[in-house]
Amino acid sequence: MQPEPPPDPDLNPPVPDAEPGGEFVLPGDDRWITLVFRGLGLVLFGLVLLIAGARIAVLTDPGRGFVIGLVEGLPVGPAGRLHVDGLKGDVFGRFSLARLQVIDRRGV
Repeated sequence: MQPEPPPDPDLNPPVPDAEPGGEFVLPGDDRWITLVFRGLGLVLFGLVLLIAGARIAVLTDPGRGFVIGLVEGLPVGPAGRLHVDGLKGDVFGRFSLARLQVIDRRGV
């Protein structure tokens, strides 16, 4: 009968020991946790930057033009469609319109 070969350490990795406080700690590093939190932080920072940029953008003439483009031609129930001209001021605060019209099917 032949002697049994010693066990291969790659096939049976050692089982990590429990810490004295009773916590079970796996071997290896925890860099993946750092990467996950950095990624989440970058996404959150990007969202805040995007919202702040959009808020500031509507204070400019091109931004107000974009808002007018969104509202222009919207249906107003059976009454007709909306027509907006001359938006000035802060869209989310105090603003004024030079002209606001509801145009019916006949164009009046």
